[in-house]
Amino acid sequence: MTEPLLRFISYLIGLSGFGVIVAEVLKKWQIISKNLSPVWVIVPILILFVVKEVTNSPYIRNNSKLSPNILNISAVMINIILIILSILAIISIPLLWYGVIEETARKAVWGK
Repeated sequence: MTEPLLRFISYLIGLSGFGVIVAEVLKKWQIISKNLSPVWVIVPILILFVVKEVTNSPYIRNNSKLSPNILNISAVMINIILIILSILAIISIPLLWYGVIEETARKAVWGK
């Protein structure tokens, strides 16, 4: 019982860190406001993960009144969304670091 719970909690912590990265990327690309809390990005990612875990749960699969096709389709759609977010975050990390280094160098040279 403790091993699945520990795995679930570690996933939530890791996805929360991922959510912070995604939030910073979205702020850097000026897609969301710089004043917006990262919680608004983290919570949807955590909800996607929890829904994914629920749809993959053997208990839900065996006792649900929903069609297995609906559960499979929802699981695939959630996986696709999470994969797209992961790819975007991984691609943008070097761009973020470049931007941070550039801003730091600009402040050091110009004092602004």
